[in-house]
Amino acid sequence: MTVGNGKSKEYAVFSSGLTFAVLYFNGNYDSERKHRFSVVNRNESYENSEHDFLGNKNCTQAYDRTLSNLNFRVKSVGTSCPIPWYKNGNACYLIFHEKITWFQARDVCRGLGSDLISFHSKTEIDKFLKKRLKAESYWIGLNELDHKGTFKWSDGTPLDYTNWNLNEPNHWNNFEHCVEMEHFTHRKWNDGNCYISQSFICKLSLTDKCGNGSWYLHNGWCYLFSPSDDTKLSWAAARELCLQKGADLISIGSDNEFSFVLSQAFRLSTSHKWIGLNNSTLIGEYEWLDGTVSKNLTWAKGEPNNDHHYCVYFGRLGNIYDADCETMIGYICEKVL
Repeated sequence: MTVGNGKSKEYAVFSSGLTFAVLYFNGNYDSERKHRFSVVNRNESYENSEHDFLGNKNCTQAYDRTLSNLNFRVKSVGTSCPIPWYKNGNACYLIFHEKITWFQARDVCRGLGSDLISFHSKTEIDKFLKKRLKAESYWIGLNELDHKGTFKWSDGTPLDYTNWNLNEPNHWNNFEHCVEMEHFTHRKWNDGNCYISQSFICKLSLTDKCGNGSWYLHNGWCYLFSPSDDTKLSWAAARELCLQKGADLISIGSDNEFSFVLSQAFRLSTSHKWIGLNNSTLIGEYEWLDGTVSKNLTWAKGEPNNDHHYCVYFGRLGNIYDADCETMIGYICEKVL
C-alpha cells in the first residue's frame, strides 16, 4: 500500500492502483514502532472530528504491521453514518483540517462515497457546524467551474440557499471559481482560487430515495450491506432477498465503485459478503450478474481455488474469494436510483 503517488498525501492506494479513498487510524502509537503504512498519531476520540492525513513512510524498509492487525479505536456516531462521521438530520459530516486544493478535497470526499459539503439552510451552518469548526476557512462544494456566474453544488443538489459575505462573489482577477466558507466571518462564503490549499468538509446525504435509512446512495446507485453477523445467507438466498427489494447482488463496474464499497465494507463487523460475481455457466470465466466479465477486482492469494466453488464473496480488505454457494455469509445488494 502506498499513499497517493509518493509525492502527495491525498489517498491511500493499493499497489494494484485501486484507490481506497482515505484511511485513518487512531490510538497511542509509539513513533519508534515500525508501520507498513502511516497512521494518525493522535490520542483522542474521533468524536472531536480533527483528522490528519496519512503521513509517508519509507517504502524500502521492512515494517511489521499490516492492515488486518492494526487496532482501530473509533466510536460510532450514528446508526446510519459510517464511522467516524458526525450525524445531523439526514446527513453525515466529516471535517478535515488538512489543507488541500478544492479539486483534491472534492476527490477525497467522493472517494469516501460522499461529496464536498452543500448547504440548504442557515440552521445547518449555525446550529450544527458552528461549534465544530476550528480552521479559518473550509472548501465547500459550491463552484462556477462549468459557466462563469452560474454557481452549482458539486453534489448536484439545487442551489436553494446562499450565505455570501459582503461584496462576494467578486471573481477577483477572474481566478476565483470555487467557494470557501470563512469561519471568522460567521461562516460567510467567499469565492476563491480553486488551487489554494484549504481545510474542507465532506457531506454524506442519508436519503429515503433508496427506500429507507439502511441503504446508501452513491453516484446514482443504492447499496444495502447486510447489517450484522446474524444476517447470513447462501448466495441464492442472498440474491433472492436482494430481488425482493427491487435490487440484485452487486456487480462492481468501476474503481470508483470499488473504493466506495471497500470503504463501507471495511468499517462493518461482517468480514465476508456475497457479490454478484459467479461461475454458474461452468465455462471457467467468472461473470457478474449483469453479464460483464470481472476485470477490476483482485483475487486473494491462491484464489479461485476450487472447481466446485461457483460463487464469489467480497473480503473485508478488498480481495475476492470463490466459495461453495451454500456458504452462509453476508451480502451486498445494489439497485439503480
